[in-house]
Amino acid sequence: IFLVGRKKEMYKTAGYSVYPARIESLLIKYSGVLMATVIGVPDKIYGEVGVAFIVPKPGAKLSEEDLKKYCEAELAEYEMPKKFIIRDNLPLTSLGKVDKPALKKELGLM
Repeated sequence: IFLVGRKKEMYKTAGYSVYPARIESLLIKYSGVLMATVIGVPDKIYGEVGVAFIVPKPGAKLSEEDLKKYCEAELAEYEMPKKFIIRDNLPLTSLGKVDKPALKKELGLM
């Protein structure tokens, strides 16, 4: 189920539509993940690819490899984020939602 209003966050990779909300809802179910968000970033080969930003729960030890293995069991290959960035926090808007434009800016995309 995709939430109305989040559809605009869809990105295209190799001609496939990818919905970050689907990937985020999967990642948040992983036992050490407190917060997760996914953004599409430009890619010369695929058009766009996903980058996942993960905030671990206090005391949790997460690795990019563990997150990849977890996602591979549930996601199609084209949905798999190409990179997992584990960090202490995510920028939030005044409404408490993840500020995805700020993340894109951090990556030098805006």
